[in-house]
Amino acid sequence: FSVPMPTNAMDDSYRISSCGAKEKNCVSSASVKNIKQFSSPWEYSVSDDEALARLKGLLGSMEGVAVDQVSAVEGKAVVGEDSEAAVVTTGQYLHATMKGEFLFEGEGNLEFLLKDKVVTFKASGYGASKSLVDGLRKKSDGVFTSSGGVADEYESGYVNEGVLGQLKAFYGYQSGEGFEDV
Repeated sequence: FSVPMPTNAMDDSYRISSCGAKEKNCVSSASVKNIKQFSSPWEYSVSDDEALARLKGLLGSMEGVAVDQVSAVEGKAVVGEDSEAAVVTTGQYLHATMKGEFLFEGEGNLEFLLKDKVVTFKASGYGASKSLVDGLRKKSDGVFTSSGGVADEYESGYVNEGVLGQLKAFYGYQSGEGFEDV
């Protein structure tokens, strides 16, 4: 049994999709309406090529993971006032598969879109979890950082409080720090 490559994972404008209602093992930076399947996008300050190389290296170091597609995301940009729009590379898309050690474990998909110094992602199928993607980010030695409070909310234990937990994490209510100066 294997998970087919997602057909709706990306539309023509290269956007990572949210987790579908029937996807039990799934986490996506686009699943903002479902806290249990949402994880904050990552940010990076290194060059796009270095970020892509680091991500490929992290995935390559994982047992059972194979990078099978890397594509340049192209867009149009106007170079000057009187110039026509030129096609330029605006980001990178990476797809990898995860396979279990045993045949019955199946296969999973990892997708990443690196664009404008932000990494959006979706992990679905075998092995997909918040701890998987957060573990990748942490292994990057600071190259990738969480872009929002929800990743911190996951670590602080508010994950089972739904929207209230998300709001607490986003606004920092879990610690009470920062209100002393108000």
